Amino acid sequence: MEKIFNLLLFLLLFQGVRAQDYDLYLCIGQSNMAGRGTLTEETSGAIPDVYLFNDRNEFEKATNPLNRYSTIRKELKMQGVGPAYSFAKTMAIQTGRKIGLVVNARGGSSIQSNLPGLFFVAGEIASWAPNGQASENIRAFNEMISHISDFIPNTACVSSEGLMPLIDYSDPHFCTDSQIVLGERYAQKVLENTSGLRVLFIGDSITDGNWGNVCSPKPSSERSLGDMNHIYGSGYMYLCASYYQGNYPEKEYDFFNRGISGNTLLDLEKRWKEDVIEMNPDVLSVLIGTNDIHHHLRSGNGKAFDFEVWERRYRALLDCSLKANPNLKIILAAPFVANTGNMRKSKNFAERDSMVRRCAAIVERIAHDYHAIYLPYNTMFDELLKTCPTSKDTYWIWDGLHPTPAGHRRMADMWIERVGLL
Repeated sequence: MEKIFNLLLFLLLFQGVRAQDYDLYLCIGQSNMAGRGTLTEETSGAIPDVYLFNDRNEFEKATNPLNRYSTIRKELKMQGVGPAYSFAKTMAIQTGRKIGLVVNARGGSSIQSNLPGLFFVAGEIASWAPNGQASENIRAFNEMISHISDFIPNTACVSSEGLMPLIDYSDPHFCTDSQIVLGERYAQKVLENTSGLRVLFIGDSITDGNWGNVCSPKPSSERSLGDMNHIYGSGYMYLCASYYQGNYPEKEYDFFNRGISGNTLLDLEKRWKEDVIEMNPDVLSVLIGTNDIHHHLRSGNGKAFDFEVWERRYRALLDCSLKANPNLKIILAAPFVANTGNMRKSKNFAERDSMVRRCAAIVERIAHDYHAIYLPYNTMFDELLKTCPTSKDTYWIWDGLHPTPAGHRRMADMWIERVGLL
């Protein structure tokens, strides 16, 4: 059956206004925006970091049906799941900010009953006729709405290709799963049109830097995503982000720190979907490996470290990211270790150093195969320790594993020089 766009027109009005620490979005339209998808266990409960404007002029934790406080809606029992649900959920995850929703939709309303906004997204809605054919009028309208941005500023259009009806092909309403997909498409379109490159750093404590105002390792979901004073932590990631955001505000770069202290490559694998795939980065920077060797040596199990498995796991994570975003720009950094500070007390430093260098060589090989940018932090610190002697051997790396502020500065300088986001 041929799928044509726009039997109905759905409108989302986006207002990028900050109020009470919320990013506000006004969702208006017809019955699908009001929500006609069936409420399920998955779509029930509070939506994390999403708040709904209620009839007391306050924001409350958002739960479905989101159109319950509409001043123009039909009876409450008709309200269900609409695209605003997954739109807001996706925006909260990908921006790391609190989302405020004002939902005011009514089934059967026309475009004349809606108001213009700062950023406007019209949905391309599939029209399904009993015989699989659409009228010429519908075809013409679909063609017109797909070019809405050509004649109306600050607008965009999303596709409804592949979405399914609630009951059958005589029903103009989307099923719950399709409502969710449509909302996610709205969110991606808004992100594409209202923000710059999304740059994500992931790794262990060297990247972490206690971002999100934490004093102990915690998952991203338990960290502060709204405290902009601690959003990047302290370290090379912070220095990279502050350099680009401070010098090029017109680019509107979005940076995200997803380093977690103590993490190994296996730990990254466990959270890759949430902390990388769902964040939809344009640029991905990875620094991992030191803890893999550290934990292996501490285990004392006598088994050899499986470098082949480690490499396959690393490549699999990159494959997963490239499947989600074939245009992803990848930066792979070499893990490193130094015989400085307390590390000098270690009896197995030579073994540790050899194993970490082998991991670095694997990362370099992967970077070559994936056409990624390779950052040789290991050789950079080797050179610094040889050519820039100081009165203290802890000047660049204070405990053999973690860089000092001076070390982080040099890491950031290399990242900025070799990556070149501009």
